[in-house]
Amino acid sequence: LMSFLLLLSPFSLSGVRAEGEAPAASGQTSAPADEDYAAYLARHADASRPEKEQRADLAQQETALAEYEGAQGLLLEENGTVRVRLTVNAAGLYAVRLGYVACRGAGSEVEFSFRLNGAYPFEAADKLAATKMYVDDEEVKQDNQGNDIRPGQSEVPEEQERFLSDYMGYEMAPYLFYFEAGENLLEFTSARGAMLLTQVSLVQPPEVPTYEEYLAANPGEDTTGQLLKIDAESPDYKSAPTLYASCDKTSANIDPPPEGKIKLNIFGGVGFNKA
Repeated sequence: LMSFLLLLSPFSLSGVRAEGEAPAASGQTSAPADEDYAAYLARHADASRPEKEQRADLAQQETALAEYEGAQGLLLEENGTVRVRLTVNAAGLYAVRLGYVACRGAGSEVEFSFRLNGAYPFEAADKLAATKMYVDDEEVKQDNQGNDIRPGQSEVPEEQERFLSDYMGYEMAPYLFYFEAGENLLEFTSARGAMLLTQVSLVQPPEVPTYEEYLAANPGEDTTGQLLKIDAESPDYKSAPTLYASCDKTSANIDPPPEGKIKLNIFGGVGFNKA
């Protein structure tokens, strides 16, 4: 059993600039409105994938910097749009990585869309998501019969990083977008919720090593005979309010054992189907 941070869904943003159609960058080919991601990748199959990270200077954008919960960035308000201009040194396919702080308020996540140089790159770019963080309000307490009482949950506005990706999880890797060399305009429009953008970068997605490669890079110490127990029902953070501790009375091996009482001894359950 482990206590862990669950980051399961994509994100959403909101801005402070008035709406307006952005001009397409020179040489940028607009995608058909109904083009899916597979067709988009096929159309750019021969594009290079530059390794050098390209990072936007958020202090030099049309929208003034704002502060939220100690962080500084561009505020994407609910139903608003934030525009970020970024100069790309080498044309090619990049993943878009965001640093952000989800603002307290509507929805369990931030829902937003992404346009590149005035157009949606592909169909799915009109619905993206950014997760929030949640914690239990207090320690588990008991009623006068000794049954556990599930605590309430609160949003925690802390900075996170996330790639623009498929919010449904069908496409496991981060989305790749084709950027022309020179200035490009990235537009984030919120449909629900708000967040503070603290970073906008173009990078190549990290490669996941094989298990053998991981072991070679992390030899560690011999842990034979050691036991590390971490209760999963008490996670540090959660990415959705549907994830919470529950009681299981079906096995005597579950800790703590219910012993005829309601004990919060498992985590998630069917909540993972919704988060």
